[in-house]
Amino acid sequence: MQKQPATDTGDQEARFRWEALGAAILILGIAFQLLITLNELVLPVGEMIWEVRDKPAWERTGTISAWAGKERTAFLGFLRGKTPTDATVVFFEEHGLYSWWPALQYFLFPRHIQTCSQINEECWQALPKGSVYFVSINGRPAKESLPYRVDFIPYQEQKRMGLYTQAPDSKAP
Repeated sequence: MQKQPATDTGDQEARFRWEALGAAILILGIAFQLLITLNELVLPVGEMIWEVRDKPAWERTGTISAWAGKERTAFLGFLRGKTPTDATVVFFEEHGLYSWWPALQYFLFPRHIQTCSQINEECWQALPKGSVYFVSINGRPAKESLPYRVDFIPYQEQKRMGLYTQAPDSKAP
């Protein structure tokens, strides 16, 4: 005995309603996801780009970069403002942004950048003559470990960040 095709329009209408309901739920889900993406990703990035549109290239790059970010870029701006363009800026970090010479050279150009992973005589011997500035991050290096008497210019006291400058009455090693 063969099954006869359904001719009942009620079954077809019920099936159509379920399909329409499924499509409506899918469209609402897509619209909701689009709204979340716009509010949490697209608009904040657009606002950040708009805020830095008139800044110099190094500051735009640093602010927008997830690696540098606003806080680190502000600190690099502090360093740019406190050091002359012909100075040597010394960093004592072993990893991260402050240890990567190419990035530091980009952000602080035309200053000469030197990175030292260890605070030792080898690092002091490599220092050029002239104005040398030591960057302090999280209290490193300690003032006592530097090769000559220095003055401290604070950036953020609570994070022990700032810049050591050679004191006027001290002599280079």
